[in-house]
Amino acid sequence: MGQLRRRNIQRVVDMGIKNKTAVVTGGSRGIGKATCKALLEQDYKVIFCGKEKANVKRAEKELKKYGEVEGHIADLSKVSETKKFAEAIPNLDVLVNNAGVAYYKNFQDSSEEEINQTIDVNIRALILLTKYLLPKINKNGLIINISSGAGKHGFGGLAVYCASKFAVLGFTESLAQELKGIKVISICPGGVDTDMYMSMSSKHPSLKPEHIASKVTDICLNTEKYKPGSSLDVYKVSDALNYLRFKYFRK
Repeated sequence: MGQLRRRNIQRVVDMGIKNKTAVVTGGSRGIGKATCKALLEQDYKVIFCGKEKANVKRAEKELKKYGEVEGHIADLSKVSETKKFAEAIPNLDVLVNNAGVAYYKNFQDSSEEEINQTIDVNIRALILLTKYLLPKINKNGLIINISSGAGKHGFGGLAVYCASKFAVLGFTESLAQELKGIKVISICPGGVDTDMYMSMSSKHPSLKPEHIASKVTDICLNTEKYKPGSSLDVYKVSDALNYLRFKYFRK
């Protein structure tokens, strides 16, 4: 009798997950793509966006083997495309604000275009997409904002990026206090082995996109463990030297 009850409970849980939809920004590569795969493997339907058409189509084709997935082309540095992407989503249970931009250079050498793009994608698009989608998030929904270790500590050469990621944490904490029935959490990874990171460094960090995707999945499956508004660090001990190099030596 106990086994039958457990099977029935598991069946209900499985049905609930299979009916859930997750939206992931920047889902055509890196952390976003790994997150899409991880959620698909947990029977979520996944809707993602990416800026480059070729990357979106390639990722969509690869991810379809894991479940129901839908890719959209959207340049989130443009308000009109952010809004258009939001309008294409009927309803959702999980929003993963992952899309990000970074330029590694002295602030004085940063162009206005680079500054605007970093702010527009990393924080403005995150805020606006959340605003557009909030009325569509189902009860007991979840918003996960991907910030960074650079959202807690300043790094020379990443002034604008750090400013945007610090802002993500402030937004997360504030929104978590406002919302009832929707939990808001941020994740702060250390250096992750992605194309964006490698555009700024010649050394591969040990933290992989799959590590961040695993944390996202754990939050989705065990939401009750996490405090609303919290910022969760994800680091590898072996990346301590990378942290010191970025912060103090910039080599």
